[in-house]
Amino acid sequence: MKTKAKELSDDAKREFNKEMKEFQKKQEVADKKLKDLKSASAKAWEKIKAEMESAIDELDKQYNKMVSRFQKNIKQGKVYSAGEKS
Repeated sequence: MKTKAKELSDDAKREFNKEMKEFQKKQEVADKKLKDLKSASAKAWEKIKAEMESAIDELDKQYNKMVSRFQKNIKQGKVYSAGEKS
């Protein structure tokens, strides 16, 4: 997706970069929850498992939002064609 983002107009690039940062933050949360899950006791496992599932859901929502917005930018012509960039 980052490779395709290079073809976006400047406004669309700023929007994409903002959403990519949000995605990366959510990815970091999910990674931390996974580490916690690996080291959890049986008692704490259910709580951490629920938190991990929530983090994955948030990551999935952000990814889908980014894909949807990227596709919208393509439809609106906010993507440069080959040789069009200056």
